[in-house]
Amino acid sequence: MEAAPSLVVRPHVSRVPLVPVTAVRRAGGLLMVVMLGLRVHAQSLHEKIDAAMDAARVGPEAPAADDATFLRRAGLALTGMPPSADEARAFFSDAAPDKRAKLIARLTASRECIHHLTVQLDVMLMERRAEMHTKAADWRRWLEDSLAAGKTWDQLVREMLAADGSDEKSRHVARWMLERQAEPNLLTRDAGRLFLGSDLACAQCHDHPRVDDYTQRDYHGLAAFFGRTSLFQPDAAKPALVAEQATGETAWTSVFTKISGSTKPHLPGAAEISEPVIAGGELWSVAPNEKDKNVRPVPKQSRRGLLGDALVNDPAFRRNMANRVWGMVMGRCLVEPPDYLHSANPPVHPAVLETAAEGLAGLKFDLRPFMQELALTKTFAAAFDPAPPQAADREQLKARVTEMDEAAGKLQVESGRLGVAFTESVEALEEEHHAAQPALDAFAKASAAHAEAGKAAAAAEAECRKSEAAIAELTETARLLREAAAAGDAAGKAAPEDKELAAAAKTFHDKLAKTETDTAAAGKDLAAKKDAAAAKAKEAEAARAAAEAKKPAADAVREKITAAEKKRDAADAAKRTSRVAALQAEQRLREARAVMVFANAAETAAPFQAECERTRAAVTGLEQSIADRKAAAGAGLEAMPALEKQVTETAAALMPAKQAMEAAAAQWNVLNEAAGKAAAVITRLPQDAGLQTAAKTLQARAEQAVKTREAAQKSLTEREAAAASAAAALTSGKAALENARAGLAAAEQSLPAALSARTEAEAKAAAALSELAAARQSLAATGSTTFSLTSLSALPPEALCWSILRVTGTLDQLRESAAKEWDEKNKPSDADKADPAKQAVRAAAVESLTLEKVKPHEEQFVRLFANSAGQPQNDFFATADQVLYFENAGAVRSWTGPGGNNLTARLTKLPDAGAVAEELYLNVLTRLPSAEETADIAALLSARPPEQKNTAISDAVWALLTSTEFRFRH
Repeated sequence: MEAAPSLVVRPHVSRVPLVPVTAVRRAGGLLMVVMLGLRVHAQSLHEKIDAAMDAARVGPEAPAADDATFLRRAGLALTGMPPSADEARAFFSDAAPDKRAKLIARLTASRECIHHLTVQLDVMLMERRAEMHTKAADWRRWLEDSLAAGKTWDQLVREMLAADGSDEKSRHVARWMLERQAEPNLLTRDAGRLFLGSDLACAQCHDHPRVDDYTQRDYHGLAAFFGRTSLFQPDAAKPALVAEQATGETAWTSVFTKISGSTKPHLPGAAEISEPVIAGGELWSVAPNEKDKNVRPVPKQSRRGLLGDALVNDPAFRRNMANRVWGMVMGRCLVEPPDYLHSANPPVHPAVLETAAEGLAGLKFDLRPFMQELALTKTFAAAFDPAPPQAADREQLKARVTEMDEAAGKLQVESGRLGVAFTESVEALEEEHHAAQPALDAFAKASAAHAEAGKAAAAAEAECRKSEAAIAELTETARLLREAAAAGDAAGKAAPEDKELAAAAKTFHDKLAKTETDTAAAGKDLAAKKDAAAAKAKEAEAARAAAEAKKPAADAVREKITAAEKKRDAADAAKRTSRVAALQAEQRLREARAVMVFANAAETAAPFQAECERTRAAVTGLEQSIADRKAAAGAGLEAMPALEKQVTETAAALMPAKQAMEAAAAQWNVLNEAAGKAAAVITRLPQDAGLQTAAKTLQARAEQAVKTREAAQKSLTEREAAAASAAAALTSGKAALENARAGLAAAEQSLPAALSARTEAEAKAAAALSELAAARQSLAATGSTTFSLTSLSALPPEALCWSILRVTGTLDQLRESAAKEWDEKNKPSDADKADPAKQAVRAAAVESLTLEKVKPHEEQFVRLFANSAGQPQNDFFATADQVLYFENAGAVRSWTGPGGNNLTARLTKLPDAGAVAEELYLNVLTRLPSAEETADIAALLSARPPEQKNTAISDAVWALLTSTEFRFRH
């Protein structure tokens, strides 16, 4: 959808730079800031709301939600749809510090925001009523066009109340009244609910039995605006219209106290409104026509027309709408239910609602800038899950809880006392009414008698005037007849032979005689009537005197009633103020206690969790040790035969080496001795060549024997070393095996105790964590009510439908189909495609066609997920039909099934499970998947053959669409 160019989004941060303060001084207890030509930063509305929330906060401030949560929350709150995966990626990668503010500005300026707000206003105002007299589509289009054109809430209300359906082109504007059959009591009830936040229905016949703020007088004061209104449809074949009488007053009698009263139009708790005086006293622009019932009477002065101005100037009007729009944006109203704002059900933060209401009025009741300011608050950005306060904060909170408990008790006592005082003032007023009744009845009876006598006297006087008028008429007639007779006589004398003239003259004389006789009779009748009128006047004077005689007593009791009413009103105001203060103190104390319980539970759970982790680590260590020692013992036992074999083999190889060494040593001894003796012989016989040769031979053999002995020694040393090493290895292996067996036995012996300790620690930790979870849930419930934390709210039927259509890609398909349909019908040329004006017409037409294609799906979601027509539409409930629709109905299955260019088809083309999981979660839940969720998707895909990948992905899409995370906004 295209952005609406008509919206001017107001900046939430002042563009005027702050200039350093040049001088600061204190005077009379006031901080005075002296600036030189400076402009001071004015707080924006969202900053004022933040300040009011900070003042009302009991526990620690909730952390801000992460980007994924904030992005999805903003999309659903401001447009009724989550963002696309591409929008999510762009937002997550944006490092600008003001990216959230830019996002909110873009969303509130979008056409989607206008459509979403239109739907919410339609549901709020019409509560899904049927089409008896008007077309819902025309009404909704009027709302949407009005918002796109920049019309404000007060303008819309004025137009709704002023419309009567007489103009066929704008007949739908009267839908609010026509579909309520223009029935005064229903209009009164719904005007109170929807425009003022007060359901006064039970105060129609008596003061409200459960809400003492809602009085019968206030009900009928509001009813007086509609009391003259009715449905005009004398011919069932013709359209019904809203009609209004020019006269008619509002009076009531309590069925309980029998006290009566009357009132002019006024809003609850406000002064009566005096109707403007109509110049000339003419009441009708179109007067009633008893002969023609098809003529609709139209008064010059409309009482209903006075309501628009009265509403806009009433604080309850702006509080009510600020509260309802707060609920649209935040997911929950400051006053729940929004139809029952009273002192026993005050806003969770009165100062916050007052700030928001004044801000809405300051924005001239322009709803989208107001939504933007609400979305910029810290409250909107708060996380869903509470964080426990730090130790220092806990100590401060503990002291505050004690103080708050004492203060709440005192306020409760005071509220009870003032409640009793109010009840006593009401009873005193009733006593004054009952005591005054005889005097008032006597005066009323005398006044009625005076009125009746006055009417009789006036009637007698009127008869006299009628007779006088008749005599005057007869006298004038006689004069004319006398003149005519005289003229006839003169004519007769002039022509005595003319018999016809004589006859004519006689006719005039005869008629004159008859008229004179009638005049004489009328004179006698007038005299009688004057006597009767005088008698009636005398009676009226006597009745007046009698009424005047009764008046002082009536005035005296009225003064007593007025004094009692003032006391009652003062007691009522004090009671309301005290009650609100007491309820606020109780609420703050409740939240403080919840924070304290949560903090204590978190503090208690921490050592149990630490002990649990320690015992788990101990068991894990023992189990690892057992596994390691089992592995070592097994390896040692497995290596033992080889070690023993090595000992045997090295021992066996040692004996030949020893023998070879002994043989080599013996040979060396013999040869060495022989060589020595030969050398001695050569000394004596040096010239004997043969001896020389023999001695050299012996010497060579002796030297060779040395080498043989050394080689044998080396071999023996090596084999002795190998044997010693094998023996040492065998000894070490045996020792290691024994150590492993001993360690394994010790570890196995320690394991049962460690397991027991772990089980005990886990049980204690589970109990502590259970208490922590209960405390967290209690704090979440309390905190979401007071907006310390963000609340959980179900998507409305229309938003749920549009969200599913968008994330599955079906909305894009419907829009493409609408564009193709329009282009085929209109055959745009290249020049048309380049013409911005014609493209704007095309875009609007395509959007309209898209809405028509979405409509049947939207209607189905409304049938399944909405409350009954004519009922408040903000309740969440689950039914079997809803489940069966998602499970079995062809629509949702087709949106998530394989085929086309939907989300499932796009995911099927992705190469790996990680990419599928990322795109799936970004599209459906506006966040990246966790490692566990990615593993789940991988397992789902690997469990199916490749040709069934699209079916597996379709199941995953369907599962996420039916998840609580998708169904709710948090």
